Amino acid sequence: MSRRIRFSGIQKQVLGLYRSMLRAVNTKPLDGQNAWREHIRSEFDKWKGLSRGNVTVIEHRLRLGSRQLKLVEQPNVPYITVKTVTRPSTSSGDVGS
Repeated sequence: MSRRIRFSGIQKQVLGLYRSMLRAVNTKPLDGQNAWREHIRSEFDKWKGLSRGNVTVIEHRLRLGSRQLKLVEQPNVPYITVKTVTRPSTSSGDVGS
C-alpha cells in the first residue's frame, strides 16, 4: 500500500512556481537552458530550510518568484548571467569603530 504525501496549499504554490519556471526555461535557447535551471534551483535551495510556520516570508518569496517567472517567460530574455558577490571579511576590531 502506498502513502500519498499531502501538501498544504502554500507548498502546492511553491511547487507550482518551481514547475512553471522550469517549463519556461524550455522556451529558451538550448545553450542557455542549463544556466537558467542552475539559477532557479539555487534560488529555491537557498530557502529550502525555511520553517513551514514562517508563512510571511514564504508568501513574500512567492510574490518575488512570480515576478521573476514573468521575466523568465519573456522571449526577449534568452540568457542569464549570474554574478557571485562575496563580502570582504572584517575583523572584530573593525566593527563599531
